[in-house]
Amino acid sequence: MNRTILLPLSLVILLGAVAVIIAYLNLGSINHPIIFHFDSFRGIDFSGNQGDTFGIFLVAVSLTLLNSGLAASFWKRVRVFSYALLYFNVFIWLLILIIIGVIISVN
Repeated sequence: MNRTILLPLSLVILLGAVAVIIAYLNLGSINHPIIFHFDSFRGIDFSGNQGDTFGIFLVAVSLTLLNSGLAASFWKRVRVFSYALLYFNVFIWLLILIIIGVIISVN
């Protein structure tokens, strides 16, 4: 397998595993509603449960699959665009890791 494909794929898997493990360890035992967004003027805007937290991962996985499918379809035509899509997956999972960290720090 090409190194330029293997590097973003391994980074996505690593970041995804770290984010899921951190979320499960810190949010799995919470029984009260989880705060997702807190506004300093109005207070709590959005709250939910553990299923909503893991719904964030579902959205990230679907975006990753969509970007990977598009990268595979554009591979023979525009390789630079395929690389950009693959590395955008890494960016998505970095954002998910930051989002999970913020949710844990608020709760």
